[in-house]
Amino acid sequence: MNADLQSLLAEIAEWDGARAPKPADFTHRVAAVFHQCGRALFGEHYVAPLAAQLRLKPSNVDDMRKGRSKIPLGIWSEIAAMVHDRERTLPQLRAAAIALSVMPLTRTYRCADGMSFDVYPDVTGRFPTIEYGDGYPIGFWAALPDDVRSLPRQAAAMRLVFNGEQGNITPLHAGKDVFYPPNMKVAR
Repeated sequence: MNADLQSLLAEIAEWDGARAPKPADFTHRVAAVFHQCGRALFGEHYVAPLAAQLRLKPSNVDDMRKGRSKIPLGIWSEIAAMVHDRERTLPQLRAAAIALSVMPLTRTYRCADGMSFDVYPDVTGRFPTIEYGDGYPIGFWAALPDDVRSLPRQAAAMRLVFNGEQGNITPLHAGKDVFYPPNMKVAR
């Protein structure tokens, strides 16, 4: 769970609606959780499928995700049930996908120019962090979020980071080879 969600859950647990007003950014933060739930359940373009599942107009769901409309408690109950159902089926789907795979578990990352490269986990199943740089010489390094599989257009190079140790820099135009940090035992 990310820090924003943990913070919001702690505030909800401590908040007494009868005695204290909601924090100023509460509506915005609740809308952000609604958005994250929609994406997790139905993907990037979740508004229409979520609206259909909740028997609402897509414009109502759009208003909720943007914080323009209050999200009724019954909607949260429906979303909680959908997340629960998805959570129960994901382990079986993951196991089936791995069993059907002809390759070891990998993550495929795509670059803006269409090139792609695969990254393997370590022997315990943990993946390294992907960091990308903006050009030569590298002006900055930014970590790619764990759930993102496409590098931004400005990315010129990447490196893997595992437990704080960095692999060698890989220019993104140079091919599909990636260099793992020395402290990482790669599962292949």
